[in-house]
Amino acid sequence: MKAVGSGHLSPVSSSPADIPFRVRDPLTRRAIPAPEGCDGIKPGVHPASAGETPGPPPPRTAKPLKGATENTGSNHATPPSPVPRVWNLAHGIPGVPPARAGSTPGFIPSRLRRWRPAACASAALIASSFLLSLGDTSAITLDAALTRALEKNPEILGARDHLEQAAGRRIILRATAFPDARVLIPGGVQGGKRAGEKSVQPFAFARGLFSQPLFDLAIPASLRRGNLEVLIAQQRLNVAVIEQLHTARIAYYTAAYHDSLLTLGEAQRQRLDTNARAQSDRYEAGRADLQAVTAARILEQEVKPRVEESRRAASGALLLLARTMGDDLGPKAQLPSVENDLSFATLDLDANAETTTALARRADLKLARLLVRAAREDQRIIEAAYFPAVNFNISGDYIPVSDVRRGSEGSARRSDDIVSSEARIGLAYTWRVVDNGETSGAVAQRRAAHEINQLVLAKMEADVPRQLAQVQNNLRSIAARQTALSRATVVA
Repeated sequence: MKAVGSGHLSPVSSSPADIPFRVRDPLTRRAIPAPEGCDGIKPGVHPASAGETPGPPPPRTAKPLKGATENTGSNHATPPSPVPRVWNLAHGIPGVPPARAGSTPGFIPSRLRRWRPAACASAALIASSFLLSLGDTSAITLDAALTRALEKNPEILGARDHLEQAAGRRIILRATAFPDARVLIPGGVQGGKRAGEKSVQPFAFARGLFSQPLFDLAIPASLRRGNLEVLIAQQRLNVAVIEQLHTARIAYYTAAYHDSLLTLGEAQRQRLDTNARAQSDRYEAGRADLQAVTAARILEQEVKPRVEESRRAASGALLLLARTMGDDLGPKAQLPSVENDLSFATLDLDANAETTTALARRADLKLARLLVRAAREDQRIIEAAYFPAVNFNISGDYIPVSDVRRGSEGSARRSDDIVSSEARIGLAYTWRVVDNGETSGAVAQRRAAHEINQLVLAKMEADVPRQLAQVQNNLRSIAARQTALSRATVVA
């Protein structure tokens, strides 16, 4: 029995039979004790031999304080310090047998030296596989990005709304060619005293108007202008789709490219950091000079700005991609990730052969041509005011009762004051002779807009060959750089 401090007795059991069998060594399959701090069992004690019956675990004991003296004559004891739930290599490791007698404390057996790196490598492999699986599930493909852009992009949705507005505008422009019919039903209560009539009596009658244009030079131009309005809206939708999908595609490729650069830069930075540490260790061991350490550190520091630049570029491309796809960009929004499986493919473009196709199929050129035609039709609609218009009109009044009188209009006969149902049919001829320059001013304005649109269209068509030649030169330059890089890689 030992007393810790003074007067406090604590039994200490070191019998192997008191240690329960709970854990087995995965290498030797031998039963081993629990580490220190678990059920009050001290590590470092060999397991009981076969055939012995384990006893109950002994109570926890307190380790003697540093500098404390043993005394058995005092009845007062210093409270024992709590046993820390830690273990070290000298006491034993769970899953590994204790060190043999006479061995150096802290010595790791050869089995453990072989087992720990393998376990760490397996854990790292499992963790990396889990992270890669998470990245694959959260990554978005190019087709999915383009589909989301078609469904949620604000510019595309706005162009679709404008297409619906253009359909309504066409209905308004075409309405000038169709007949106009109206029905009016006045009604009320008539009061007053008249000879032979009631003092208060209700009244109601119907009046109808019908008008059909027969001759109007603005009608053909209005019909063509309505059709052009829908075509212009459709072409603007095509332009918006092409531009937004192109923006999404460029942002996707940019993000994937800079992600690849970021991965490469991080790997290079780690290698340079390892090299710098190795040079520093060699310098401390006297096997290298300070110049080699400085050069290694400089190479490591030069890589960091390029890595951060690639990270910022990738984040900016992902932000542009999210905005193009119409994603929520609020405070809690998360940027998408892309699959960085890029591969180089050589593209040969013949600028001379593609010029004719581009002039016929480019959406912006089609839109410019439609705007030129629309300005011309607007001018014709306004010029129609110089010519007369002829309409076929029918009007009539229906009186449901008879013997309805109105105020005398000076006729000597009382029968002339009686109102009855009637109908009128005829032609209406309208020609505005003097307008004080209103029509001519509007015509001059639309003519100027038509000429401006023609100049813009001519400039756009003239730029097509030059743009295609520039694209061809850029593709050839990129292919030459890729070929040179591949040769340098093979040589290296």
